[in-house]
Formats: sequence, C-alpha cells, structure tokens
Amino acid sequence: MLTEQEKSPRECHPGGFWDRGAQVCRNRALHHGLSGSTPERSTTLSIAKRTGPSYEYAEVELTYGFDSGNPFEVAPGALIVSESFEPSIEWTTLPYENFAWVSDGAALKPAEAPGRQELGIDYVITKFQRPSIPPEAFIFVGKVNDGTIFPVSMPSLQFGPEELLMKPPQIRRVHYAIGSEGFDITYRFSWRQNGWNQYFRTDTQLYDRLLKRATGQPYLNHELANFTVL
Repeated sequence: MLTEQEKSPRECHPGGFWDRGAQVCRNRALHHGLSGSTPERSTTLSIAKRTGPSYEYAEVELTYGFDSGNPFEVAPGALIVSESFEPSIEWTTLPYENFAWVSDGAALKPAEAPGRQELGIDYVITKFQRPSIPPEAFIFVGKVNDGTIFPVSMPSLQFGPEELLMKPPQIRRVHYAIGSEGFDITYRFSWRQNGWNQYFRTDTQLYDRLLKRATGQPYLNHELANFTVL
C-alpha cells in the first residue's frame, strides 16, 4: 500500500458504471525506477456505494509497469545504421592535344583544354550512437577498400576491391533523450565501377593498371585499407 506521503490529493467522480449515487475516488503516485528500468505506476481506487443512509467502501491498489517506447533507447553495442546512394559530380580535364577549333582548325593551347562533368554515385552510411570515434575515420580518408564490401541493409549488393574511395566523414556529438551520449558518424564513399587505381587506355579502350618505370612496381594513386573496422 502507498504511504500518505506518496499519495496525491484524492480525486472523486460519479461512478455511474456501478449504480446511481456511487462515487469513485482515486489516489495516484508515479514511481520511476533507476535509469534504464521500467517505470511503475501505482493507483489506489476507493469505491463508495450508498446503502441507505451510509456508504460502504472498498479500496484496491493497482501497480503496473509500462514501456515508454523510446526510439533512442538501444541495447549496449547494438548497431544502428542508415544507408543511401547519393549523386556526385566529378570534374575532369580532357587532353587539349586531341582537339582543334572549328572556325580555323587551330590546335588548342594547354590552358584551353576542355573540361567535362562526370556524374557518379556516393555510397553513404551513418552509424548512430557510437561510443567513440575510431582513428581510422581520419586515417582512411583518400584510401580505397582492400576487399569486397557488403552494405549492412542490402547484403545482396556488393562493392568490389578498390571501387570505394573514402571521403572525409561527418561526425556529430549527440546527447540523447535517455541521458546517454555518443557520436553519429557519416561515412561517404565515391564509387567507381572500374576501380580507383585503374586508368583508361586509348589504344585498347580498356582500363588497366600502371607501373612505375623506374622501379617496375605497381603505381597506386590510392592506398588500400580495411574499411570493415570503421
């Protein structure tokens, strides 16, 4: 039973559900448990029924729990992500020696080389409520994936090695409604079907890798990294 200190002022209203003249009086108290526990609500009902010149009283206390359904409350270690594909634009400069002016056939100067906008796609993934920022979030900027990447929510889709180029991340420090704190980290990767370390050959019309003539070693414009640790 509730103590007198726990009870709020009594509220009464006609209890027509029983019979005419009955009254229902209620004392209410809300009890919150420790952080993260389920709150309990205690309700005391006093039911008065008129029997001639007097009243008969019955009192009962109901205690029940309820779930607030807080969408920000997450089990420790749970991974919450959002994924999207967003448009991107890359500006490239074409070889000036391949072109001439229509009016007089004069060759282009280096400063007159035409440019072209190449439309592409960025794969974007946000990881919510991360307890800390992995150092790789900064170290891997400008690098490409060393293995196949499977999106979290779309496992049937995959990105082959060296197809994703990591851009600088967006990091937000967040204080959640349930009292916890964390980081929401958005990673953005530019996708290139032929990989970021292959280049187009005009004679074969195919993409190929480059070698360093001095050493004979493969030339990697973008280093490889293991993106699965992000």
